[in-house]
Amino acid sequence: MKKGFNIDVTQGQYMMLYNIMCEHNQMVNPQANPDFDLQTFDNLFQAITMAKETYLKWFFQQLQFHSTTYHNPQY
Repeated sequence: MKKGFNIDVTQGQYMMLYNIMCEHNQMVNPQANPDFDLQTFDNLFQAITMAKETYLKWFFQQLQFHSTTYHNPQY
C-alpha cells in the first residue's frame, strides 16, 4: 500500500493554503521550470479542494489527557 501524509490544520490555515494554491494555479508556467511536475501540482490542488473537515488530532490528545487527569482515582 502506498503511504501518504495527513496534516492537521486549522480552518484558518486551510483557507490560507487554499488561497495560496489558487493564486499559484493562475501563475503556473511549467515551461519556465522544466523540473516542475504539473501532474503533481494538479493532484495536490485536487487533494486540497476535496479535503474533509474532521477533528484535529491534537484536540483528541488534549481530551484524553484531561479525562485521565481529572477522572483517574489516583489523582
